[in-house]
Amino acid sequence: MFKQLSSGGYPSMFEGVRTLSTDKRWLWLGSWSSVLAFALLLVLFVSQAEAFEAPLETPAQKSDSAINGPFLDVVAFENHLVAVGLYGRIVVSGNSGESWSQAQVPVSTDLVAASFVDRKKGWVVGHGGVVLHTKDGGKNWELQLDGLEAQQLAIDYYTENDDGLEKDVADEMLALERSFVFENETQPFMDVLFVNEQRGYVVGTFNRIFATEDGGETWKPLMHRTDNPTERHFYAVAGNGEAIYLAGEAGKVWRLNPQSGRFESADTPYTGTLFGLLAFGQNQLLAYGMRGTVYLSRDEGSSWTNLDVPFTGGVTDADLSPEGQIFIVDQGGGLYQSQDGGADFTKVKVSRPMSYFGVAWMAPGLVTLVGESGVRVESIF
Repeated sequence: MFKQLSSGGYPSMFEGVRTLSTDKRWLWLGSWSSVLAFALLLVLFVSQAEAFEAPLETPAQKSDSAINGPFLDVVAFENHLVAVGLYGRIVVSGNSGESWSQAQVPVSTDLVAASFVDRKKGWVVGHGGVVLHTKDGGKNWELQLDGLEAQQLAIDYYTENDDGLEKDVADEMLALERSFVFENETQPFMDVLFVNEQRGYVVGTFNRIFATEDGGETWKPLMHRTDNPTERHFYAVAGNGEAIYLAGEAGKVWRLNPQSGRFESADTPYTGTLFGLLAFGQNQLLAYGMRGTVYLSRDEGSSWTNLDVPFTGGVTDADLSPEGQIFIVDQGGGLYQSQDGGADFTKVKVSRPMSYFGVAWMAPGLVTLVGESGVRVESIF
């Protein structure tokens, strides 16, 4: 899918050697050619190991063709655009996409989602459990959190248990975090939402959710505050005012209860994966995902209507104009808009379709699209 989940280690070349050595055809070590071949294989392995540079420790490489993608998300503030994508690449435009510059990014992990509170301040998340922050509109980024730090934060939090959680709950959360450390894995963050420049959320695989109240300087795990006992992946976090929602696997949606501080189930009838959410208007919520699935709720997720939409591709992103137009894109290269709050969608003609991963309304008659072939600004009529 457009947001990969793999976060394990790299395959060992010695595993291949061990497998081959069990074949009788490889037991004639008296042959100098066999010894030479094996030695060359070892040299290749060592040279590759030495050449490997950890993505969390390697800045994104600059490229003259960076604008050609792939990119996975885009945000827009009038004529100011920021797109994020693979290998830590972030591109910025201050003139409605007429020209672009590549940002300074301290990691080269794949970046999947962005959230800005104004033209200057924004956050990006991605693989390796990274959280990046910018104060200058996306030109330069600093690393606020990574997956290893997130693991340790969670371990410390559930070990100390200063909030007085029930012991079995704290122990359960602690066991999961320690299992990630044992398996030498860092879990990706799949989405980010900042409701203002201080309060924000990041979410990811295996029920992972962290919150900040100081602009990302410190983070607190909230895995114990979700009605998610089977540890479903979170793919989306969205908000509208004080209403905060999550979405992910098995058609599940969660809504934050401000009184209890828990994310409670507000599930759709769908049983497949939901890729995203759009919160808008008064108590309205759009949930979308695989196979052209779009559900609409007008009561904060208490009930849902399955929309009859004119497409079958996986819906990857949605955005809202100030006038209330809803735009959605799919992996099949379709851009669609609704003028009636999501009840009906019509297809919008685009100049050069591609598999789309993100959409952002920019100005009347203009949207920015990102996908497998880069970033494009499209006029819509």
